Amino acid sequence: YMNLLPVTFILMVPAVSMRIWAEERKNGTLELLATLPFRDTDLVFAKFFAAWTFVGGLVIASLPLAFSIWWIGDLDWGTSLALYFGSILMAGAYVAVGMVISALTKEQIVAFILIFFASLFMFLSNYFIIHQHMSPAVARAVGFFSLSYHFASFSRGLLDFGDIIYYSSFIGLLLFINILILRRER
Repeated sequence: YMNLLPVTFILMVPAVSMRIWAEERKNGTLELLATLPFRDTDLVFAKFFAAWTFVGGLVIASLPLAFSIWWIGDLDWGTSLALYFGSILMAGAYVAVGMVISALTKEQIVAFILIFFASLFMFLSNYFIIHQHMSPAVARAVGFFSLSYHFASFSRGLLDFGDIIYYSSFIGLLLFINILILRRER
């Protein structure tokens, strides 16, 4: 179930994040937000944490499934908790991508399509189909930037510090880019 979660994020996160900024821009409420006593950083972090909490809540909603498996049979809680932790980090990364793309467009549908294809590319860039047409060094570099590449250690039940740092820095970088996009519009 959890190994299919990255594919689920490709469809779910664009639907959640497509209107974060696109709807604000289309309705003209972005200018209203700019007049309120909030900094761009406050707005970006508030919208990010709201969307991340929603998607994370959807991941956590599968906990009854884990409890029922534990009740019926044998469940390794260490592996399961690592999967949940990695899934929530990956959800944050996908939401951050969605926010940046949503900040670049006025239309929700355009934002959905662009977020979907960006998420799909970041998921598929770790797989053999993409790598067979590249040199090994380029394939490793492209795979490193794939979100699914860094989820693999979590799916094995490992909390790899490098992967945690990768997701955290990826989210931080995209939120910083989102702040720059908002400041550029003022």
